[in-house]
Amino acid sequence: MKTLLYIPLALIAFILVFVLLLVSVIVEEDNGSFSEFPDSVPGIPDAVLLAYAAAAASAGELSSGCEGMTWSLVAGIGYVESKHGTYEGAEVDDEGNVRPEIIGVQLDGSGDTAEILDTDDGEMDGDEEYDRAVGPMQFIPGSWAIYGQDGDGNGEKDPHNIFDAAAAAVVHLCRSGGNDLTTDEKMRRAIRGYNNSGEYVNAVMERKEHYDSLHVQPGGPTGGGAMVPCANLGQLHSDMCAVHDDLNDKFGAFYLSAGGYRNEAGSDHGSGMAIDYMVAPLGGYPTPGNHAMALQVIKYVIKNKDRLRIKGMIYEQRIWNAQFDPVGDGDWLQVSRPMGDRGSPTQNHYDHIHLAAGPGDMQ
Repeated sequence: MKTLLYIPLALIAFILVFVLLLVSVIVEEDNGSFSEFPDSVPGIPDAVLLAYAAAAASAGELSSGCEGMTWSLVAGIGYVESKHGTYEGAEVDDEGNVRPEIIGVQLDGSGDTAEILDTDDGEMDGDEEYDRAVGPMQFIPGSWAIYGQDGDGNGEKDPHNIFDAAAAAVVHLCRSGGNDLTTDEKMRRAIRGYNNSGEYVNAVMERKEHYDSLHVQPGGPTGGGAMVPCANLGQLHSDMCAVHDDLNDKFGAFYLSAGGYRNEAGSDHGSGMAIDYMVAPLGGYPTPGNHAMALQVIKYVIKNKDRLRIKGMIYEQRIWNAQFDPVGDGDWLQVSRPMGDRGSPTQNHYDHIHLAAGPGDMQ
């Protein structure tokens, strides 16, 4: 029994929140309102959502007396910083580790960056000349030294672990906001302490409000949309199915096979808003003819992105996001961005086009 007294309070809070998530318990707040921890949210990996909820629930302990913290605010930060740990194809495992590690640009004063000379001999960010922001919540070494937390109770403070990083973000927000985040104005002040940019503050608050607007059903997921039968692909979101019909009318059989919905958290496939169009045998590479056809389809989709409500595409280890990447003349190599090597031709999207369409951002 003695050893139980030495279990970190953060770990106890983590375990309690995990139980709350499993049973979708509704927690009554001091002001009489109710806040729900959802079982799942489209676009947020389950482990990441759990980390956000655990960190928010422990705010008063992580920063003594902190009030007003919500999981949706932490999620807003996580979305803007790294798309919940999935930036550039990164993935989050069940223990919250983000791989490959997310390392930001060199903070050398160029572009819109501040100039921050190296403070840790490159130990945390691998750069001995300038600092870089690291991890899913993008902490620079100096800030991590101040705010870093052991959110999962394993004895280590790891900026590349979402449980540790989310807890650190909560501490940063609480301290920046004077431990009072009970109004939107006070939340904005706290966010500005995290990143002193009005544009950044607005982006985080918009994302927080989006998550707050989702109708959480106990025992069920949030969000979603109108699902309809779609040819031989089963149920898909109506927008995605409309794109599928449009492409078939325009190009005919430009693919070998296709796959739509699958139970995959943190992906548009999980909400029926994505289709993988195979242009080569699984694990292989397309013929020159199939590759040329794929590029024709891609160009058409890009140039008609608004009408088709396109979210984005991935092909041949490159990604294009309709929200912020250029359209140009639809030339794939000109408008898309390279992605890190994930191993196989399938994981690198050489054998298929991943196409997402519907409301919201690309997941």
